[in-house]
Amino acid sequence: LIQWCFSIYFLHLVADHTSAAAASEGIAVLEDDSRPYKEVRRYFGSLGQSMLTLFGAITGGLSWDLITTALMNATGSVHPTLAFMLFIALTSFAVLNVITGIFVENATKQALKDRDLLIQEALTKRDKFKEDALRVFNEADADGSGELTLQEFMQHMEDASVQAFLEHLELDVAGARRMFRLIDL
Repeated sequence: LIQWCFSIYFLHLVADHTSAAAASEGIAVLEDDSRPYKEVRRYFGSLGQSMLTLFGAITGGLSWDLITTALMNATGSVHPTLAFMLFIALTSFAVLNVITGIFVENATKQALKDRDLLIQEALTKRDKFKEDALRVFNEADADGSGELTLQEFMQHMEDASVQAFLEHLELDVAGARRMFRLIDL
């Protein structure tokens, strides 16, 4: 839409200046070999040419210098050049905005995934810790009564494999004893 609007602007501008130049020379139509107008009509002689010229300018297919020189030579004014620069700025910033928006959106999605993943990992780790701690207490119930006495628990804590397992859970025997007393209340 931006390109179409600017194409119409430049087409109208070139048509006006060409008509004004022809009128000032007292002829109905300016001949194609009139130097400044021939060049500018090459870029902006029709709506299709205008759109192609602007597309080439924003994609690097045409030199901005050639286009702005043709505009200034034909119009004798800097205003068309400023309008051309405005077109380049608008389209460049629009494209940069879209690309930046895509990157930000993807980064936000990734951050949310990372956050959700971290939460899920913490919950899984907590559940595994509970299961492992319950297994230690169930193994310590030597008589299988479903109740664990302090004596059964302390006897189970003397086993080297249980102590190694507690270290894996980042607990020492004293920490396990405190946990037993907390649960026993």
